[in-house]
Amino acid sequence: MNFLYENGFDVTVITSYTEAFAKSLPEHVTYRPVPFTRQMTPWQDFKAFLKVINIFRREKFDLLQYNTPKAALICSFAGWVMGIPTRLYLMWGLYFTGQSGWRRLFYKTTEKLTCQFSTHIAPDGKENCQFAISEGLCNSQVAEVIGEGSANGIDVERFNKHRFKNKLEDIRREIGASETDIVVGIIARLGREKGINELVRAYLEAKNEVQDSILLLVGPTETPCSFDTDVVHAIENEPTIISVGFQREVEKYLAIMDIFTLPSYREGFGVVNLEANAMELPVITTNIVGPRESIVDSETGVLVACGNVKSLKNAIIDLCNNPEKRQQMGKNGRRRAIELFEQKKHWRRIVAHRKKIISERP
Repeated sequence: MNFLYENGFDVTVITSYTEAFAKSLPEHVTYRPVPFTRQMTPWQDFKAFLKVINIFRREKFDLLQYNTPKAALICSFAGWVMGIPTRLYLMWGLYFTGQSGWRRLFYKTTEKLTCQFSTHIAPDGKENCQFAISEGLCNSQVAEVIGEGSANGIDVERFNKHRFKNKLEDIRREIGASETDIVVGIIARLGREKGINELVRAYLEAKNEVQDSILLLVGPTETPCSFDTDVVHAIENEPTIISVGFQREVEKYLAIMDIFTLPSYREGFGVVNLEANAMELPVITTNIVGPRESIVDSETGVLVACGNVKSLKNAIIDLCNNPEKRQQMGKNGRRRAIELFEQKKHWRRIVAHRKKIISERP
């Protein structure tokens, strides 16, 4: 937001209200809280729509950009109604791909509507872009990936393991890991769709063949909890599984990991994989649209079958037993993160894109 302001943009943010977020915003950013919900709540959604309409009527924006299924549908339609000339859908993942039956059809339909009400679409990865076009959500004339993908690029100075070289022992002691433990980790919103059930089971099987290991779970657990009963029991009772909950300084925990995992069922791009690579970690992730674009298989990480415990277990065992391979993949990953996804370069591409699409509209 600061970078946009420095490049001539007057920025207004519309989200559900949280005090911490409100305090974190720069002084020059206007904040207009709207009570969006993540669930299907028709009456509240209608009230949110009316509030958004009133904001759009007052502000008369030149460019509107939005993401997440609920906010994107409401804001794209409201923007169309109010005649905002440039309406950009930030397609950071497709929720319907993780659904089945009527839910898949319903959420796919909402995606189509959001795309129809948008003048431009910016998927966060090339595969996501191709997938959206092939599914009939949009056409190639309105969809464009910025650079090599990702929503915001990677801050390679923040995600630099050498910042923590004198703190590693203390951080490991904090979670109960010794200097020799191999730490396998994940940073995510912890729930079924992130593959936590498979990860816990794969780790428990792998640790029988790998000595001195820890599974580190970083992130808030979904409410209601979507873990299977055996996985809940393992997390609560297995001493080598450590859950530290939501953390702001996630790079601190990446610094003590030896292997990063993201066995997700669906993902926009899997930017956390790039952050782990930037911290010189090998990444194990699922062979699905998005994550398989965020790593290079066998060079910066390993692709495994989605929902497959055995595939995930074998990858964990292989990397645990091959420190040289871990190190080389990590070095390759950081090099790639710097070359293709460095944040300031990505921001410049974003600004150029926004100015271009504004100039294309009346």
